[in-house]
Amino acid sequence: MQMLTEEQLHFVCSIFIFAAAALPVYLSVMLKGNLRKLTIILSIFVLTHAAYHVAGTLGLDFLSEGIFEPISFAVLIYFGLFFLNLTKERKKEVVRNG
Repeated sequence: MQMLTEEQLHFVCSIFIFAAAALPVYLSVMLKGNLRKLTIILSIFVLTHAAYHVAGTLGLDFLSEGIFEPISFAVLIYFGLFFLNLTKERKKEVVRNG
């Protein structure tokens, strides 16, 4: 069995990640309010991560690992913080109304 090269692996990953990005992008269009904001952030993360793999496929290591990887990581951290803030707001609403 032949192993995939790094570029081939990046190519396969980018195809699957772009396919997986369809659902959050669709939800970003359909939802409203805070859930829309959350899915937009998730979509940005997924598309940035896909761009990382596309740049890796093309052999652009500086672009993939120096630019897209840190941006992808930062967007993922922002997504987590936004989600954490959103859940805290909901807990406060439940306490006020309950």
